[in-house]
Amino acid sequence: MSTFKPTSERLLFGQYLLEKGIINKVQLVNALTTQQKEAISEKPRRLGMILLYDHNAFYSSRAELYKHLKAFELYKRDHKIYRPPAELIEVKGNE
Repeated sequence: MSTFKPTSERLLFGQYLLEKGIINKVQLVNALTTQQKEAISEKPRRLGMILLYDHNAFYSSRAELYKHLKAFELYKRDHKIYRPPAELIEVKGNE
């Protein structure tokens, strides 16, 4: 039995940052747009890095980003919100 939940039942990092007031909606939309554009490139970046380097979301500090990533993981654990690690997500087309 899989513990994977649909996106509507999961909390994503961007949603968490927005709900906690760490970033605003404009920053999130711009970062997600950048991430989508980069998804087709050879070097896509994770949302946190885009927010850090392109949108000045974490006072230009990796330590600040990592602090929020850790808090997000603890929040998900405490609220029993599950998102499978990337290596567990099935990739279509490589069969």
